[in-house]
Amino acid sequence: MINSLVSGISKLFGNKADKDVKGIEPYVGKINAEYVKLQGLTNDQLRGKTVEFKNRVNDYLSEIDQQIADLKSEIEKAVELAKAIQKIIIGQENMINLLFYNN
Repeated sequence: MINSLVSGISKLFGNKADKDVKGIEPYVGKINAEYVKLQGLTNDQLRGKTVEFKNRVNDYLSEIDQQIADLKSEIEKAVELAKAIQKIIIGQENMINLLFYNN
């Protein structure tokens, strides 16, 4: 009774293994397509592809590094502005204290 119920639910919703297979199927197709493309290449051509891939990765990372550097610069400018504003506010508070509380 319980086994047939579990079996029915499994058929209706599928099991974990089936879901895992469905999740990786698109990647298997892409990998197989790339394999077909690379299958006819010589070892030297494959080494060239490796260098090409490393260059693409390095180019991408250098773009990210530049974005990080730009963001750091903007943050430093914002911190300096906040410090300047803080000095102005403290100066105004000191002036108010002198004017109103030292008489």
